[in-house]
Amino acid sequence: MNMLPAPPIFLFSVTLISSSLMAISSSNWMFLWV
Repeated sequence: MNMLPAPPIFLFSVTLISSSLMAISSSNWMFLWV
C-alpha cells in the first residue's frame, strides 16, 4: 500500500463537483428568495 497523496486530477474533479453543487444550491436559494 503506497502512501501517495490523491492525484491532482482526482482532487481537481472533486473540488469542481463540490463547487458546482454549491453554486447550484445557492442559485436555487436565490430563486426561492426571489
